[in-house]
Order: sequence, then C-alpha cells, then structure tokens
Amino acid sequence: MLTRTPAVLGSILIVALLVVGCDRFPASSGSASDDPHYSEQQFDELVAKSPLTLIKFGAPWCGPCRMLDEELPNVTGDVEIVSINVDNNPELSARYRISGIPHMIMFRDGQRIDERTGYYSAGELSKWAAGFSHSSDPAL
Repeated sequence: MLTRTPAVLGSILIVALLVVGCDRFPASSGSASDDPHYSEQQFDELVAKSPLTLIKFGAPWCGPCRMLDEELPNVTGDVEIVSINVDNNPELSARYRISGIPHMIMFRDGQRIDERTGYYSAGELSKWAAGFSHSSDPAL
C-alpha cells in the first residue's frame, strides 16, 4: 500500500496541474506584451472621447476573460468597448481597485457610472449598455 501512495499522489498532482494550470496560458498566439500600456491621461482621454465606453479589465491568462473577449465583438448599441490588460496597466488596476477579473466599468461622458465582475454574454452586455445610452435617456 505504501509503495503505491507516491504514484497515486503523483497522478493527483498531474491532474491538478492540468486543471488549475490550464488557464495560465493564452489560447491565442498573442502575448501580454502586445497589449498597450495606458497612462492615466491617455485613459481619461479614451473614456472621455465617446459618450458611452465599456472598459474590460482582464488578462490573457484568465479563462473567463478569454470567454468574455469572444462575446465583446457581438455587443450591440452605441457603446465603445476597450480591453485593458491588468498585467500591463497596474496603475489603472489600482486606481479602479480591480481585485477580480474580468471586471468591466461603464463610463458615460467620461464618468464611471456602473461596474460588473465576471462573465456576461453579449446579450446581457448589450442590455446593460442600452440602459445607459444617451438615446435611451428621455431628457436628452
């Protein structure tokens, strides 16, 4: 029994590394160094230039972030979407207190108005954005 214990523990370790470690590697051939670094001024200009901006904070090694990245091109409505790599932009991540990814912040006219953490479908994100668009605001 004792001679089989190391083999069993080794098998468990290999399975655990495969399951836990699989999200540590990007699915695409792009690297984190391909993602831009934004200064705080560049970021402020980025969110101010569009009436409605959805900023997604994530990382290429994050499985849910990659799943969300597949949904973002299908989001409908008058919203600009920008992805920020938390590894390349630690100052912005600290500024907005990003503690879990994917994390999305909705900006309207440069002001933070709402945020969500986790995976959402394109339909859910489209409905979320529609609630903040200028075209849905009867006062405008």
